[in-house]
Amino acid sequence: MALEVYLKSPVVYLFPPKRREVIYLSVKKRAVFKMIATLMVFVGISLLGVVATPLVYYQFIYGPKLAKAKILKPVSAIAAEQQQTQVLGVETDYTKATNWFPTAKQNSSIISQVSSYNISIPDLSIKDAVVKIGSDDLNRSLIHYGGTGLPGEYGSAVIFGHSILPIFYDPTSYRAIFSTLPTLKEGAKITVNYDGVEYTYEVIDKYITEPTDVSVLEQRYDNSYLILVTCYPPGTYYKRIAVRARLVRPN
Repeated sequence: MALEVYLKSPVVYLFPPKRREVIYLSVKKRAVFKMIATLMVFVGISLLGVVATPLVYYQFIYGPKLAKAKILKPVSAIAAEQQQTQVLGVETDYTKATNWFPTAKQNSSIISQVSSYNISIPDLSIKDAVVKIGSDDLNRSLIHYGGTGLPGEYGSAVIFGHSILPIFYDPTSYRAIFSTLPTLKEGAKITVNYDGVEYTYEVIDKYITEPTDVSVLEQRYDNSYLILVTCYPPGTYYKRIAVRARLVRPN
């Protein structure tokens, strides 16, 4: 019987070994880059969602519940609004309190013997924040709007604070200190230490208003009030939110 021998035909490669290795690595790199790109897109969408969600919530769901009823404005206020001008390409600096209500002017009819005091809001983790009277730089402190009432006395002490996106909230940073102010609920306590005397206030209401609505600065003399003001939604300069608190007891 004849012996039959089978020979395996040699494998024919289109590319030499080194070239094959380069092609393999190139394909592998493309797969890695594709995975990284997909991951970056996912992370970008996630970050956009994190940023946009509170803005959408505050503007379209939470905001309408706090919208202040429109009121008739005096002729003087309307004229002041009409006289306002904006220069294209120049942004308003909202770290300065005087730019928040451009149609209003601080007055010196109410004079304080102290230049600053402290405020604590436990529900917002704010402790002994500095409030400067008649100052303008919101990067360095909260600002007591010049000419408004003083803590413990009849009238309304209006306090401005800066805000950024709530996810970056930091109660120790004056650039972010009022970022969660809209979450403050009725009944929340606010403590003010003014000129060596401690006063306790209780939140009674809050509302959203326009930047041109200077009624937030108006005085009421039936009690002592605090009005905390920041931009709304937090992280934007679209509108203003005001939280009003009433004195409940001097300690």
